[in-house]
Amino acid sequence: GDQVIIQRTAQAQNGDIVVALVDRTEATLKRLKKQGAVVELHPENGQYQVQRYAADRVEVQGVLAGLMRW
Repeated sequence: GDQVIIQRTAQAQNGDIVVALVDRTEATLKRLKKQGAVVELHPENGQYQVQRYAADRVEVQGVLAGLMRW
């Protein structure tokens, strides 16, 4: 079990790993890529697919500040 440290912020840059709240119901930890009115959430695990949403459906809750691997 990895543990992450999240810095609470609503601001993130392309390439940041973020906690993203989708449709105000589902939180996920993914790499952010903003493209105009579309937000892509890229998983670090290549076995999962990129998730694409209209930008107004995604709210950044925080940015990855640290990772502890056990």
